Amino acid sequence: MQLATATGISQSAIAKWELERTEPTASMIIALAKFFGVTTDSLLGYQKAEAAGDPLPCGRKAP
Repeated sequence: MQLATATGISQSAIAKWELERTEPTASMIIALAKFFGVTTDSLLGYQKAEAAGDPLPCGRKAP
């Protein structure tokens, strides 16, 4: 409830994400990143690849 109140995102939308019925929109991802004090990249699981310097999803290796 606190997340919904602080971000302006409905509680039902958050519940659907938790149940993997839907995914957040770009604007909701931005609101979540601001709430948690992180970048949208880190929220989405992206990090810099050590060798190439390209962002890749966590757990994936650079080609």
